[in-house]
Amino acid sequence: MVRDGFGWCGLITIAARREEAEDTNYDQESQYTRDNSETLPGGASIKCDYKSDKRRSLTTSLDTYPGYSGNLSGMSGTIEVTPSGLCENDLRVMYNLKGAQPGQLQSGMSAYPGYNGAFTNISGTVTVMRSRGEAGLEVEYNLSGTQSSVLSTGELMEYPGYTGTLRITGTVSVTQKNTTALTVMYDIAGARPNETAGLHVHEGLSCDDARGHYFTGETDSWNAAMYTADALGVARGSFDIDSGFPYSENMGRAFVVHDSSTARAACGILAEQSWGMHIHEGMTCDEAGGHFWTPMSETDPWNNVTYTPDGEGNAIGKFVIESGYPYAENIGHAFVVHGSEGRIGCGVLEVLSYGMHIHTGTTCSDAEQVGGHYFNTSLDPWIPDCMYTPDGEGNAEGECGPISAGYDIEMYTGHAFVVHAAGGTRIGCGVLH
Repeated sequence: MVRDGFGWCGLITIAARREEAEDTNYDQESQYTRDNSETLPGGASIKCDYKSDKRRSLTTSLDTYPGYSGNLSGMSGTIEVTPSGLCENDLRVMYNLKGAQPGQLQSGMSAYPGYNGAFTNISGTVTVMRSRGEAGLEVEYNLSGTQSSVLSTGELMEYPGYTGTLRITGTVSVTQKNTTALTVMYDIAGARPNETAGLHVHEGLSCDDARGHYFTGETDSWNAAMYTADALGVARGSFDIDSGFPYSENMGRAFVVHDSSTARAACGILAEQSWGMHIHEGMTCDEAGGHFWTPMSETDPWNNVTYTPDGEGNAIGKFVIESGYPYAENIGHAFVVHGSEGRIGCGVLEVLSYGMHIHTGTTCSDAEQVGGHYFNTSLDPWIPDCMYTPDGEGNAEGECGPISAGYDIEMYTGHAFVVHAAGGTRIGCGVLH
């Protein structure tokens, strides 16, 4: 016979851990008696007999975790820990939290269904939360393998002071090949048919003052950069060039297209290209649909949202948007990342949950003494068996369990109960009594 935290427990035939049973004969206001035999795998049986005045429970009120001074330092709440079942050491935790970690939605990013272009290795996360201080959503993204950074001239304009007869139009784009090498892509029209001419990045930051070729070293690598127009005066192609300057140094510089007489005929300023990312109507990536917004205004607010990747396709940033839908309405919707080839990445927004646990320490006044999770089993049962899922303001009410931590409930008396936020940050603490 072994004395547990709320009655006498007798084990017949074998020693075995019961699974949680319904407490059908229990009355919180009076004595209760349970006499229940249960057949276990292999034909063994277990019997529990209880006589107790009342089931034991532990409670605590939460205060700010010692040393924590972040923006959740005003959190509060109550915790109650009770036995989860009869004749066992499992626990149930009931919680009521205020001002804890505000709710967050997150999607892991992978290639958009059916997309098989250059950016199928897209990965990373997008996190959505209720915007603080203003209506709307705050979106944070950390992506890799996206559309790599592109510098583009936009539509080429006639070079200032050009007196020739050609009207060269089109676009030129520059991407990073390696540390100092570039890939130049051009699509132009209006050139002199069947003739060859040059095109180059120039030193100047405006077409009015383009200056000379932009290179470093003894040899001007741009002298070999040429295009050849077809019979209609159209030229499309690409080439690699190493000017000696890193990719980022070309941003904002003038790109000049010459005619076959070497005259400067067209020009554009190399600007970083941006791409869209949006919450969509659909609840799956296979059926993402259009942007998720209500027509509060005449224009779709998602059309103004863009990200700008670096030369290796990495993008980190955040933005605030008012889509017209509250935070909770976005749960389960598809988040889509776009690139030059259309929809390249997608993930479904799922609610994040955060941990709460009994710890080894017996104080909440000294962070160094709170310790780690308190359990007496081979694996830590607190992960992921006890989590809370807050609303957009950080409030949460509910229960978790059963938690098989291996101790009688009396053993948790005086131990610290800790509430965590995103990233495992400890934000709240209270001692169980």
